[in-house]
Amino acid sequence: MCSRKRRRPSCRGGPSAAMCQSQAIVIFVSLSLCTALNVPIGEVADAGRGIAAGLTPEQTQHLQSVIDFETEYHNVSFSLGLVTTTGRHAFTAGDDDRSATGRSTMTTNSRFPMGSVTKSWTAIAVMQHYENGNIDIDAPIAQYVDDIMWRLNHTTMSALWGGNPMVNNITARRLMGMRAGLHDYNDTWYLNWTLTHPDEDWSPFDILHQLNKTFICEPGACGEYASPGYEILGLALCQLANCTNWWDLDQLAPLDAANLRDNYVGVAFPMRGKCRKTPNVVHQYAFQTPLDPNWELVAKHVDILNFSCLNGWACGNIAATVADVSQWWWDIFHNKLVQNATLVEMLNGIPLSRGWSPGLSYGLGLMHFVLGKNVDQQNLTWTLGHGGADWGSLAPVNGFNPRFNFSISIAANSVSGMNCSQGYKDRFPAKPNEIYSDEYFMDSSCRIYDAVLQVVTNGTVPRLNCTVPGSGPPPPTTCTLALDAKCPLAKYRGNYTACRHCAMQPQPPTPLPPCSSKEIEYYCLDLPSRYYTNFTCSFPF
Repeated sequence: MCSRKRRRPSCRGGPSAAMCQSQAIVIFVSLSLCTALNVPIGEVADAGRGIAAGLTPEQTQHLQSVIDFETEYHNVSFSLGLVTTTGRHAFTAGDDDRSATGRSTMTTNSRFPMGSVTKSWTAIAVMQHYENGNIDIDAPIAQYVDDIMWRLNHTTMSALWGGNPMVNNITARRLMGMRAGLHDYNDTWYLNWTLTHPDEDWSPFDILHQLNKTFICEPGACGEYASPGYEILGLALCQLANCTNWWDLDQLAPLDAANLRDNYVGVAFPMRGKCRKTPNVVHQYAFQTPLDPNWELVAKHVDILNFSCLNGWACGNIAATVADVSQWWWDIFHNKLVQNATLVEMLNGIPLSRGWSPGLSYGLGLMHFVLGKNVDQQNLTWTLGHGGADWGSLAPVNGFNPRFNFSISIAANSVSGMNCSQGYKDRFPAKPNEIYSDEYFMDSSCRIYDAVLQVVTNGTVPRLNCTVPGSGPPPPTTCTLALDAKCPLAKYRGNYTACRHCAMQPQPPTPLPPCSSKEIEYYCLDLPSRYYTNFTCSFPF
């Protein structure tokens, strides 16, 4: 979905002079962020369109090996999109469909539902209308949505909010910037409704009618992340475009300003119906952690490809390749979609003051973030863009790095790691009834981002600190080392019985490994083939 109460990359203040300086790296957005630091402004050459063009074979192999490792370790398929001055690059690994009968390989054409990445498209569309004089983003939004609300649903902004006069203070600017005083929707409820209504969609009007209509503060007085505001913006765009119905909104329209539509064949905005209806959309694995009758926690991964892909519509329905999304960030920050002054306005972020992720610098559909001070002391990962996720896929690291002039998109097709070994569960513990367990993704994002930085800078910047607790594979135990030597999974993969027999039987000259029976069980169960055929991780946490 388009709103996620989850840990995201953190924001720590604004840019430093070092952020804005680099050899021949000059971007238009520098006007607001760097002019005061006397950094010159100019245009960067267009990127190429070839996948993996411009990288050396060694660099290509290195980035692919990182994606391969993360995919194997977490038992989740990862993809990386990257645009640099050398061209457009994409890397992927693993299986898309993890069922026993339908296994298929992930490709660079695979489309990931990326949830709130949609907000950047909605905001760009609004700001293009703003540039053309079609909308006043500081006027009451009611004047742009009341007509279509009444025509399609016999309601208005005032009627929805029970005549509360504070509705007149809700503007497009405040909606885009998460400062309209609105509540968010209940994400857990929305997921459960979707899973129990596989042939239905929860429409934008459903979201707005069910929404808590009390104000968390006077519009403009505080900042709190709230996706329903983007439903209102979507209706405003529909009104401006003379849509017959809300599902007629052309969400690819922002590309037409620069005649770029043909360059984005990997982007779709599913409307009504199941995800499967949209070509190349990946299988997505939702995460459920019920307690069984013995009060043991189990992790269940459910493929949601056959459920609604609407994902909140104008706040969250994008499904795209990582290559096209990284191109989107590149084009935004090289002034192909909005004017420089408009982009400056969109990046004038005000830290969220409450709710999810207080302190996150959030502009108009764009946010500033770094991976976190524990892994990045020098703001090397300072990124401008917008992360997102669906109930079965993750893409929180998405945007443009202005310091090193590249754009990046990282995606995975599960909201939880699917490695069920004991060591993995100890490192990434689940909690009862949670629907996201995404620490694994941020763990991987550190190593992936670090590899990208080393490639684009030719190893001239410090390494990220990706060895903090909770990051990376657990150190091998004496038992694991012994089992790796005696009963290597390369030989016994997919054959639990033979693996256990090997581990339990003395085989001179190799001694019996110093392992408990439980350690041997988890070692031999740690086989990817088991999780391709069984979505339930039915081993106690």
